[in-house]
Amino acid sequence: MLFLVFILSLAFAAMTILIREEVSFSFDAVLMLEKRHELSEAEFFRLYVTDGEWYFTDNERKIDRAQSYLFFSVTLGWSQVFAWILVM
Repeated sequence: MLFLVFILSLAFAAMTILIREEVSFSFDAVLMLEKRHELSEAEFFRLYVTDGEWYFTDNERKIDRAQSYLFFSVTLGWSQVFAWILVM
């Protein structure tokens, strides 16, 4: 049990550090400006806001995943203290 907790805490710590995902905070301005002439102003702004919301949601999902890995790593790391006390 102790070794399982130890290995899992190391695995989650490694996933927190090693698994890197690209986050994006920008839009493709050239493409948007090209579409501006094809769309009405209201439709253009609706698409702009929709794209921005998608980027925000996607970035938040990636950040939440990294936070989950970190949470499990810390939780399993602290649970080792109790396991080591029982072993000793």
